[in-house]
Amino acid sequence: MSKLISTRRKTIAKSRYTLGGYLLPTRITQQRIYEPTYQLTSNNPTNFDHIQLIIRNCLIQNEYIMPSYDPDIVMQFVRSVCNDIKFRIQIQNFDRFRAVVIVNVTEKANQGLNWQVGTLLDSSTDGWTTFQHETATYMANVFCSLVYWD
Repeated sequence: MSKLISTRRKTIAKSRYTLGGYLLPTRITQQRIYEPTYQLTSNNPTNFDHIQLIIRNCLIQNEYIMPSYDPDIVMQFVRSVCNDIKFRIQIQNFDRFRAVVIVNVTEKANQGLNWQVGTLLDSSTDGWTTFQHETATYMANVFCSLVYWD
């Protein structure tokens, strides 16, 4: 009887030897929740023309936050656009892809702009797209990459 009570002892530790906080008997193992599928392609392939449309709509809809360039609120604008783009890409349910979004906002002050992004991507599974949005006082450049994640 004392052996049965010792196996039912509640613990805080979470490991493969506990289930719901209770210690498992020694001969019973918990089934793994995540089993590798060895699937090399996505069930829902990406469409980068659609992603460019998502980026364009997010930039236009968030223009009310910063109609003209303001250094005090540019971080709020960039954060809002980036989070909105990532959320809209996630609800497209591109399974097995992780989205990386970089938003760059530059004030127009009669200067040239050379914006380059270097990546190390697998050409068979990963993909990327860029989008540039210009207003009267600033330019917004968006780089979006979908990295295959298993």
